[in-house]
Amino acid sequence: MNTVQLIEQSKRVFTNFEQVDNKLYRGKLSIQDKTAGIYYLNFNQEVLKKDFEELQYKHLAEEFYKQEENLQWNIYLLFINSDISDDLKLEILTDDKYARKLIFTDNEFIDYFELEKSQPSDLPDIVSNWKQELNSVGLQELYS
Repeated sequence: MNTVQLIEQSKRVFTNFEQVDNKLYRGKLSIQDKTAGIYYLNFNQEVLKKDFEELQYKHLAEEFYKQEENLQWNIYLLFINSDISDDLKLEILTDDKYARKLIFTDNEFIDYFELEKSQPSDLPDIVSNWKQELNSVGLQELYS
């Protein structure tokens, strides 16, 4: 999937999706009309350490400090289809300043936001089963 297709897909996932900088986009993930997270999506093909540091201090730090406390911990920086060295990947993924960082291929990115409906199933009434088992051996529940 190319960058244009990924951006179009992102517009369906995020509200207020807008370009912030060259190959950097920002959007909000909303659940029941409430902001659940703020996402920065980086589509640069090559990411160097200086690029990562610039993103941290130019965009994420400002975003972090302007948000309410509960939203500060729901800021994300996603690298999609980026060529990142293994050492820098480790540094990015372990960095906990200003945002959570994730690195995706295009398919991983699409799958990450794909919600699957669960199938309803009849679950056993565990409490009733235990009560029956206890009664069968002469034990019963106590109330205080």
